[in-house]
Amino acid sequence: MQKVAQTLIAGLMVSLPGWAQTVFPPANSTINQMRPSIGCDWGGGARNLRLFLDGREWTQEANKNGGRIDLNPIFDVGYGTHTVESRATSLLGLPISKTWSFTIDNPNGNVNSNNPATRVYPLADNVVNESRPRVSADFPENVRQARAYLDGQEVQANVNGNNVSFTPYQDLNRGTHQVSVEATYQSGARATQSWAFNVRPNNNNNGNNGNNGDGSWSQFTNILPMKGTDVNNPRPLVSTDLSSSMDNVRVYIDKNEVTNQAQISNNRIAWNPTYNLTPGTHEVRIEGRQTNNNQFANAVWQFNVAPYNNNGNWDNGNNGNWNNGNNGNNNGNWNNGNNNGNNQVDFGVDTPNQGDRVNPSFRVQGSAEPDSNVRVSVKPLPNKNKVAQFQGKADANGNYNISVAPAWATRGMRLEVTTTVLDRRGRALADPIVIQVIRR
Repeated sequence: MQKVAQTLIAGLMVSLPGWAQTVFPPANSTINQMRPSIGCDWGGGARNLRLFLDGREWTQEANKNGGRIDLNPIFDVGYGTHTVESRATSLLGLPISKTWSFTIDNPNGNVNSNNPATRVYPLADNVVNESRPRVSADFPENVRQARAYLDGQEVQANVNGNNVSFTPYQDLNRGTHQVSVEATYQSGARATQSWAFNVRPNNNNNGNNGNNGDGSWSQFTNILPMKGTDVNNPRPLVSTDLSSSMDNVRVYIDKNEVTNQAQISNNRIAWNPTYNLTPGTHEVRIEGRQTNNNQFANAVWQFNVAPYNNNGNWDNGNNGNWNNGNNGNNNGNWNNGNNNGNNQVDFGVDTPNQGDRVNPSFRVQGSAEPDSNVRVSVKPLPNKNKVAQFQGKADANGNYNISVAPAWATRGMRLEVTTTVLDRRGRALADPIVIQVIRR
């Protein structure tokens, strides 16, 4: 009887909102650790433990042991005040929660954070087959300024949000190269990221890629537009098939990153321009990590856009408009068979982005042709054995906002989200946009 009473009392205690035996770091404390253990110990009887840091859920990454849940970050949490919330279900089946804050302080702003970057290129200790690889590091916070060093020599660094990058101004020798990036965050805190990679130039270049020394080309097949070709379209589809799957993919056009606009799947990467490319030569660069061997792979090639007049029509020496002679296009405007004359389909996905963590119910937002139909299909990865479809319509301004909630998606599941713009007959007006997200 006494044991039953103790159990009921324990169940009642952990049913009280805000009750927890231990929280860490302690509530309202000030610490100087950049990667503290963060969590809560509810004691016996608590279940369905969840953990949130600054509004983002970290349950999947956290450790659970009985009534304890804790996160050991592999990244720098960052200076300033942070809010933690732990949720659970008590022995009596009642929801319980605890919220507290702590502060990471470094008033002098000294460099006490080593290797905080969440992603670096080329990957640490990996081999690249190009002699002038683009080198970059993503930090957990936006960067105000940065200095970069290659083999002990300072190089010009470019800062874009939380990313710091540079490209060597001359070919690198075969062998190991050391990189160090010193970043100052917007908050005034500073951090240093250091790593090394190896260069093994590909001297047997078969001429398929754009620059001598760009390697790992066998990973990329069926590239479009083909290397060195002229295209009669200011918005050509840029794509490549993959011989093996890749992650941490990045896509660049003329050194501008368009990864968030690209359609990325296990076996294909594609980008549909949302603007007219200027006449002349354009460079494509795709890079990432091959999942089968953990090796860095990249491809670089160039293509040319033929001249066109101010109306976006092709100049062939007659009336300035392109006519391929076979499409029955009497006004001479370019027609590729799908885009109806000289109309270019405006289509893009703004959110979610590639790799985002999404709630059980989330929204796909973007732009399309005004009043067009938009369909979103969701499949589980890697087997794609289910599909859930959701449909909406772009408004008069071309904006769409579609609620997506696949009932079968479980926590931590990777999802392939395919968005397609359709005409009134249900035909695709442009290539679908494919991204991968993770269910929270």
